[in-house]
Amino acid sequence: MKIALGQINTTVGAISGNVDKMIAFADKAKAAGADMIVFHELSIPGYPPKELASRRDFVEANRRAAEKLKQKSRDIGIVCGYIEGPGGAVIRNTAVLFDGGRILSHSRKDILPSFTGFNERVHFTPWPHPWINDYDGVGVGLAISEDAWVDKDFWQEHPKKRFVPGRLVKKGARLLIIIASSPFWAGKAAEREKAAKALARRYRVPVIYVNQVGGNDSLILDGGSFAVNADGRILARAKRFEEDLVIVDPEAPGESKGVMEEPVEEIRRALVLGVRDFVHKCGFQKAVLGLSGGIDSALVACIAVEALGKENVLTLVMPSMYSSPESLRDAEVLARNLSIERRTISIEPIHNAYLKSLREEFKGLPADVTEENIQARIRGNLLMAFSNKLGPLLLTTGNKS
Repeated sequence: MKIALGQINTTVGAISGNVDKMIAFADKAKAAGADMIVFHELSIPGYPPKELASRRDFVEANRRAAEKLKQKSRDIGIVCGYIEGPGGAVIRNTAVLFDGGRILSHSRKDILPSFTGFNERVHFTPWPHPWINDYDGVGVGLAISEDAWVDKDFWQEHPKKRFVPGRLVKKGARLLIIIASSPFWAGKAAEREKAAKALARRYRVPVIYVNQVGGNDSLILDGGSFAVNADGRILARAKRFEEDLVIVDPEAPGESKGVMEEPVEEIRRALVLGVRDFVHKCGFQKAVLGLSGGIDSALVACIAVEALGKENVLTLVMPSMYSSPESLRDAEVLARNLSIERRTISIEPIHNAYLKSLREEFKGLPADVTEENIQARIRGNLLMAFSNKLGPLLLTTGNKS
C-alpha cells in the first residue's frame, strides 16, 4: 500500500478553497500511484476555527464539503479532518477515512488543548472511544494530534487509560495515522519525530504523521510531515514551511531522508512564512515599514522581501535631530541592496510641535528619554497613515522582531 502525505496550507474559514486544494492534491497522488492520501487536522474548515465552530451554518458548510471529498474517495482513499456535529452544543474535532464513496473509519479527538491560540475545550466535545477499520486488508487506526502524544514517556501528567495509540493497537491497528495542526517552535520537529519513532518501536507498527503548514493569524505551522516504519526508522520527510506531497510505502525499510534545519535557519523560515501568510490571508499584497538603519528594521526588511517580493515592500526613513548620519547612510545602503522603495520624511517639524506643546508642562525638567521616545509615536502615526492611504500592511520593527 502506498500512502501520500498531503501537506497543504489551508485558510481558516475558506472551506471551498481548502477542499479544492485537497482534491487537486488527491489527483496528483492518484496519478503518482498512491492508494490513500492523508491531510492534516481540521483540514476542511481550517485550523484553528475558534468561534466559527459554534456557528451552525459554518459547521453545515464544512459537512457538505466533507461529502464532496467522500465522493472523491471513489478514486483514492482520503484521510482528512472536519467538524462533526450539528453545530452549537455538541461538535467534535474529527478525523475521517473516506474510501469508495463512504465513511470507512472515524476518530474524534479526546485530549483537547487549552493553551494559547487554541482553547479547543471551549468549542469541542471530547470523545474517548477510538476505533479502527480495515483498509486494503490493513487495520488502520486514526489519532488526532495530542491524542497520540499523551503518554508517560513524553508528558509528565498523562491520563494513561486515554492513551489512544495503545488502545488502537489493542483493537487491531497495524498502521497508525496521526493528523495534526501542530504549531512551530524551534526544535519542535525533532521532538515529534522522537515521539513517533518511540511509538512505532513500542507497538511494532508504522506511523504516518501529517502536519499542517502555513500561518494562520498568530500561529505558524511548520509542516515537516513524515513516516516511520515499524522499526522506528524514517521512511520520508515532507519539506518544512511549504506545501509538499510525499508518497511512502509503510512496509519499506527505513533510512533517514532529508535534513533538519539549524535553529536559527528554521526560525528565519518560520518568520518568512508567518509574514507571507498573514499578509496574503488578510487580503493584502504589500507591506510598509520604518527603516532606521538599525538591526531591527534591517531584519524585518529582509524577511519582508523574501516573504512578499522586493516590489511589494515600501520603506520610510523618518529622520530627526537624534538621527545620526551613519544610521541614515545604513538605511540607504540597505534599501539599495534589497532593491526596495525608500521614501524620506523628516519628522523634525512634528517633533518640535510636540515639544512646543509640552514646554510649559515640562518647564524646569531636564531633557531625557521622554523627548527621544516621542519620535516613535510620530513615526507610528506616519506609517499608519501610509498603510491606510496606500493599502500596504504595516510591519513592526521593535525588539529584534
